[in-house]
Amino acid sequence: MLGIPLGTYLSQEFSWRYTFLLIAVFNIAGDGIGLFWVPDIRDEAKGKLREQFHFLRSPAPWLIFAATMFGNAGVFAWFSYVKPYMMFISGFSERR
Repeated sequence: MLGIPLGTYLSQEFSWRYTFLLIAVFNIAGDGIGLFWVPDIRDEAKGKLREQFHFLRSPAPWLIFAATMFGNAGVFAWFSYVKPYMMFISGFSERR
């Protein structure tokens, strides 16, 4: 919940590089925590790789993939159309 406001604040006050550095630090910390908390289950994987993708034969996962893809595309399309309205009609500046 604090990631986007904190990242925006850091990039506006200092530089976008600080935001990337903070993300890298949190990712490295998360990877380190994951190494200790996630159990090793290599012995429990008894099936073949092909069997793990058997669920893709039904249309349900493909509908979920399509909905996710079109939903994300819609958000990005909305951003590209709302920016000119925010700048030219509402009077917001591109900077601050």
